[in-house]
Amino acid sequence: NLNIYWTFGSIMVVYMLRQAGMGLSMMPISTAGMNDVPPNLVSRATALQNTMRNVAGSIGTAYLSTIMQTQSSSHFVTYLQRMSVHALQGMRLGGMPSVYGVTSHSQLQYLVGLLQQWAFQKGMQDAFVVSVAIAFIGWVTVFFVGKKRAPLTSGPSKHMATTE
Repeated sequence: NLNIYWTFGSIMVVYMLRQAGMGLSMMPISTAGMNDVPPNLVSRATALQNTMRNVAGSIGTAYLSTIMQTQSSSHFVTYLQRMSVHALQGMRLGGMPSVYGVTSHSQLQYLVGLLQQWAFQKGMQDAFVVSVAIAFIGWVTVFFVGKKRAPLTSGPSKHMATTE
């Protein structure tokens, strides 16, 4: 439902809720991933986990930014192709409506700016749809994570070390 009429404050509230959810989920995910790592490899696994999280975040940001930009451009072209004199007459572009549509430079600037805003809005919505699909796939995979196993030991067990 994000659109060009949202205020900065409302966007910040949604963003804060999103970040709180990420903050509350990252520690359990990291802990679950580190539970199966042998104690002697914890330092390497931590470094690998941090590197993978940063790389995946960068790739995800680049991917969603690319989707947003290409879809915004595509929507802008579609909006321009659908423009007609009849549609322009129904818009309030300032000044008297003309049978010829846009008749002044200021009206044209306003129209192009408005179409760019609408196209950007649609591009953002498309990127959000893709991110929800990726999040849904991640949510489904959580149910296939195995049960917690007994910790691995790296030496003889205490039960075997008892003498008679």
